[in-house]
Amino acid sequence: MKAPPEPGPVFRSGLLPMVDVAFLLLIAFLGSLRFIGLEEKVAVQLPRDRGFSCSLGVHPVAPPRLDVLLHPFTRGEPSRVYLAGMYLGTGRRGIAELRRLARALAAGDERPVGSLEAAADVPHREVIAAMDALWSSGVTAIDLVGPPPFRGPRR
Repeated sequence: MKAPPEPGPVFRSGLLPMVDVAFLLLIAFLGSLRFIGLEEKVAVQLPRDRGFSCSLGVHPVAPPRLDVLLHPFTRGEPSRVYLAGMYLGTGRRGIAELRRLARALAAGDERPVGSLEAAADVPHREVIAAMDALWSSGVTAIDLVGPPPFRGPRR
């Protein structure tokens, strides 16, 4: 039977104190740095006024919004068309009425902004027809709004 080896001197490295010293040196160097700000490099001329003056009667005006909603009545039938909550009709009749009203609303100086919300089961041809009706009336910015994601049943 072999005798167990005699325990020799145990060498333990002082790694933790060395890491502490390294972090302290890093913090000391970062604290002594002088950062040259961007404002010293670039001459900036800020406006002196504080926005629109009420005495001049100038107020920012948001462009008119055309909010369109396509909602199916039942599967297989044309969708109902709504403009700003107002029912316009179903299918082609609703799209034609949307085109007529959108042209009338877009006749002003401001370019209107459109948003189109369609349910998941609305046929793509009706969504494209509604987009075409908005586009042909002069709306150049159309936001597409989808249904919220299904998160499953609540527990």
